[in-house]
Amino acid sequence: MSVEIRTVTSGQLPLFVRMFEVAALEGAGDAETAVLAEYLEPATNLGAWLGDRLVGTASHFDVELTVPGGASVPASAVTMISTLPTHTRRGISTKLMHHQLRQQREAGRIVAVLEASEGRIYGRWGYGPATRHLTVGMRVRELDFHVDLDDDGSFEFADDDSIVHFGNPLWDAERALRPGRLSRPPQWWAMTLADPPGWREGGGPLLAVFHVAADGTPDGYALYRITPRTEGHIPQAETKVYEVVSPDDHVKALLWRWLLALDLTGTVMVDGLADDDPLWWLPADLRQVRAISSREGLWLRLLDVQAALQARTWFQDGTLSLNVVDPVLDDQSGRYLVVARGGRATCERTGPLDDGDRSPADLTLGVDALAALQLGGVDARTLAGAGRVRARSGDVLAMAARMFRGDVAPHHAGGF
Repeated sequence: MSVEIRTVTSGQLPLFVRMFEVAALEGAGDAETAVLAEYLEPATNLGAWLGDRLVGTASHFDVELTVPGGASVPASAVTMISTLPTHTRRGISTKLMHHQLRQQREAGRIVAVLEASEGRIYGRWGYGPATRHLTVGMRVRELDFHVDLDDDGSFEFADDDSIVHFGNPLWDAERALRPGRLSRPPQWWAMTLADPPGWREGGGPLLAVFHVAADGTPDGYALYRITPRTEGHIPQAETKVYEVVSPDDHVKALLWRWLLALDLTGTVMVDGLADDDPLWWLPADLRQVRAISSREGLWLRLLDVQAALQARTWFQDGTLSLNVVDPVLDDQSGRYLVVARGGRATCERTGPLDDGDRSPADLTLGVDALAALQLGGVDARTLAGAGRVRARSGDVLAMAARMFRGDVAPHHAGGF
């Protein structure tokens, strides 16, 4: 019996979620399963079926991705990729991913994005790591601040309704400044704020706080959770910070200072801090902000090479010919000519892949490597050194590095 890819109906979503939880080794209860099923209701959910048995899952949402220069492009946010453990190594994930990529392409999405459970899976389908994800920790009882920060505002706790009402415009304002950020549709806000006991990992409830400007307007917010701990009868609670959001770096610094000064806490953990966040520079001793782990963050997949390259801003004029290899979407493989002038670029597909009869392209690379370059977070020379880009000459490679570089480091925040 062959595997058939079919859309999952609303009534099949609880089954879809339970199968994913088994495949992802997640022991969720009824409350967590219900939250996920509701979250997935507006998504496009695909199932791999053997007869009437569900053996694989894949979902995607329609969102917008910020690219260098601040423009937004139509994106598919991919999630819930899994295969039942009894049916792995049979090509089911490949069949699901190929179907999904073609479906997204036909729907007019320019790119797809995902967060990977493992780092070696998704390159085979044309995804490339486009941002970095840093986890950092601080022992706040040892923390001294470099300078005092002026603040004529205040802090107020927020409920779910107010955090969505005031937080969404703040999220969008910061998103416009940062390549790699995604729009947050209503169901994502509901998922972000969902707080069933099984997701708390022994901690307390999810908390939200606003920084409120002197005129009474919220101008930043933070989401965090506190896990009570003691050491020798001394309170040493851990604060886990999920989001600190404001388009104003000074307000961000004020929120960080508030979080770091909470009574009865001993440590602060931050999952997904940007390289250029003000937090790195707040302590008098910069080593007090300790990087615990670093990995790839958002994986990017170009579905329409021409549209994707034309959508971003280019910070160096130049002309590049690209030989792009796409392992799934045959119509995206080929030779492209990019001409960047005054921040904008034209991109034209000029023919099929090089076959040796023409002069070589300036760069030859997979669509995964091109995706890694698209948000400006990695240097083309770095990828060439790792064997992921082949350049016609060193001078051409240096020019490509300048052209692809962004003005702001890309960063992805918030899970999906």
